[in-house]
Amino acid sequence: MGLKILFYIFLGFLLSPKVFGQSKFEKEYRIKDVDIPGQAIDFMDSSRISSNIKWFREESQDGISVEAKFSYLKANHSIEFDTLGNVLDMEVERTLGDLETGLKKNIIKALDSLFSKYKISKTQAQWTGSRQDHLQRLWSGESVNSTAPRYEIVVKGKKDGSSRYYEVLLEADGHVVNMLPITIRSAYNLDF
Repeated sequence: MGLKILFYIFLGFLLSPKVFGQSKFEKEYRIKDVDIPGQAIDFMDSSRISSNIKWFREESQDGISVEAKFSYLKANHSIEFDTLGNVLDMEVERTLGDLETGLKKNIIKALDSLFSKYKISKTQAQWTGSRQDHLQRLWSGESVNSTAPRYEIVVKGKKDGSSRYYEVLLEADGHVVNMLPITIRSAYNLDF
């Protein structure tokens, strides 16, 4: 009886998600219009975005989602929806140089505390909020309802003597919300 229980515990650890740590992974692939949730299409129609929208299905450590990617106001945008078409977040690609001085200092200070050496690969402002908040943000190009964005930074960082890619999510004050090592599977990732 004892070996049988031990076997099932071992099997549970093998089949369950990582309990003692998580890493960032994403698998994105293009989808056809028939695979896009109706609410997501309605949202994008309401947004008045006239540029070419590319739709993707994303599988990640957080589950399955649908993403609309497009260029708007000279910046790459991404809006993530759940599988029912509800808005999860909106991301706008930025460069560190585009950010205000205080924010840039906060981000650099946070990264300096995390890594002995690093190079930023990608910076995105990330907003969460209601459907209407996201539409207002798209229409005006600004934050609404005093919603401050978080910043998602992809960085190649040296930590404990080894280098790898990380995704670091920060508040505007530099507080680190989350940091995940990135698992790169080049065959599964698409660049925007």
